[in-house]
Amino acid sequence: VLTSLGANSSEFAYDAAEQADGKTIVVGSTNGGGSTTDFLVARYRTDGSLDPDFGSGGVVTTPISGSNDSAAAVRIQPDGKIVVAGGAGGIHGGCRCRTVLVRYTPDGALDESFDGDGILNDEFSELGNETSAALLLTPDNKILMIGQAAEYGAPNHLIIERYNADGTHDKSFLAS
Repeated sequence: VLTSLGANSSEFAYDAAEQADGKTIVVGSTNGGGSTTDFLVARYRTDGSLDPDFGSGGVVTTPISGSNDSAAAVRIQPDGKIVVAGGAGGIHGGCRCRTVLVRYTPDGALDESFDGDGILNDEFSELGNETSAALLLTPDNKILMIGQAAEYGAPNHLIIERYNADGTHDKSFLAS
């Protein structure tokens, strides 16, 4: 299956998850023909075609920072909501990049019950660049995000953060 959102756009896929009904959610980024990238979430039916009941013709693009945003990981919650992690803000030209969690409803709309608008921008440190790389949903409905933080020209640091189902930090999970 090849998916293009336009003649001059570029799409990148980084992770996928299967829903209970057999449909597949794919996440990554798209530049839509412009110079910046946005989160890309697409849903495919079991026959490989885009699902027209999801987003706009099977695709949702979400601009987070107005710069280089990219979704890296996806998990489906038991209630069908879609949790996506990645980075926003870009890493070129000294721009800060921060971790982002976005939650969508099963039809592809931003879930406003998650951090108030569906988008949780998080910044862990003053190291310069942070990005989410993986997600895990725990049996008690918490979200575990794994990523990295780096200062330009310095070693990377591991980030592990746990969130409650509503997008708030789980204060019982302490990291040093």
